[in-house]
Amino acid sequence: MGSILLYSALMKPERRLLVTPLTLEVVRDAAHLEQIKSEWSRFASGLERVTPFQLPEWQLTWWRHFGLGRLHVMLFRSLDSLVAIIPCYLDQGESGVSLKLIGSGLASYLEPPIAPAHRSEVMSLLRGHLLGSSAWSNCDWRNLEINSPLAGLPLGDKFELKIVPGSQWSEVPIQGAFEQYWEARAFSLRRNFLKYLDQASAADRPRFEVVTQADPEFVNAVIRLESEQGALLAQAKDGAPAFLADLARVFDDADMLRIFGLRINRKIVAVMLAFVHRNTLYAFAGGQEAEFEAQGLGRLLLFEALRHAFEQGYRAWNFLSGNEPYKLLWGASVAPTARITIDRKPDPPTQLQ
Repeated sequence: MGSILLYSALMKPERRLLVTPLTLEVVRDAAHLEQIKSEWSRFASGLERVTPFQLPEWQLTWWRHFGLGRLHVMLFRSLDSLVAIIPCYLDQGESGVSLKLIGSGLASYLEPPIAPAHRSEVMSLLRGHLLGSSAWSNCDWRNLEINSPLAGLPLGDKFELKIVPGSQWSEVPIQGAFEQYWEARAFSLRRNFLKYLDQASAADRPRFEVVTQADPEFVNAVIRLESEQGALLAQAKDGAPAFLADLARVFDDADMLRIFGLRINRKIVAVMLAFVHRNTLYAFAGGQEAEFEAQGLGRLLLFEALRHAFEQGYRAWNFLSGNEPYKLLWGASVAPTARITIDRKPDPPTQLQ
């Protein structure tokens, strides 16, 4: 890739200006994305406000199991370095071909990773690409930041861009000692644990365990209990077990997997699969045995997992999508996301002379 070196004979060498215009490459082959996986991960991980769902570990796994249509992943480079990646695919629907973000439907946060210093250039190049492409009839980008740069695309009067509220996600900040955090919770929450906490013998309690690898026993428990009770992967239907197993393996390889479980006797009766990134835990999938539902094992598991997070010095516990009241009781604050849609306006009817 070429660059333009601008300088004059009177300029000192250290004041020469290197101008490196951006280039855009559209990747339509999953094998190519696998080849740049390490580069993608390094780039995205170096940006602020990046979650596991913007990393290739999530994106490529989602595509392997749920990807339909055609890949349309846009790589923006300055010289040989990535400065942005907008991972999309083209999906044929009743209203035409929609340009969507990879991971839509199961990921809580999909803001494309863009280096802040290059946002203006990236948006300009993206605008030219979208205007020059006839492959799509509408864009449907979900779970974006409220102030996403994608919301400011100047596409002209032939397009209609709308911004509407998206799903919400919630997060518990982890600060200080767990005992102080717990005492600050509402009594309506804490009273559910009084009997559990006051038991004289720890042997009478379900045993809390944490694994950091894709242990088959724990992964199978996640798959079983999520399939029986979980609503998160309901739309995945028969594809959910294979997806969860693959996801656990991939995040294990990246040292970003945490699985929390409660065991009674030898049986795992409640389990939660989470990702860890930038010292934040993201609770993704799990469930509890129906026969123990009256004992509130899901609450017990969350209690122990949060206590573990405090003791290990994590920064936050992220509940992902949803603003259910129980999350607020645990001290979560809610953050909104945005959904952006872009539709081509139909051409006006031709006037007969």
